[in-house]
Amino acid sequence: MQESSSKHTNPVIKFIMEMYFLLTNWKFIVPFALNQIGSVLYVRLLGTSDISMALPICNSLTFLFTAATSSFLGEKALTKRTVAGMALILLGIGICVYSKLPSGS
Repeated sequence: MQESSSKHTNPVIKFIMEMYFLLTNWKFIVPFALNQIGSVLYVRLLGTSDISMALPICNSLTFLFTAATSSFLGEKALTKRTVAGMALILLGIGICVYSKLPSGS
């Protein structure tokens, strides 16, 4: 049974109780951990890659992963327009990567 932190008037105890609740709630921890892993990968990519490639790819993939995740979690179904947009994002990323490949000459 969860004890309500509203019973406590001390703001420090309230804060500790809220932190305890969040850190023991897997519905908070799992998305938070995934978000932090994504942030670390993003910073790592920016540090090791050509910024003219990494930044647009990461920013466009954000929209793709947001749409896919919301569909997976049942928040919003994928429509034909959304799938077409996701395909265009992947096509644009492919064009970006292809344009940076060394030419054969």
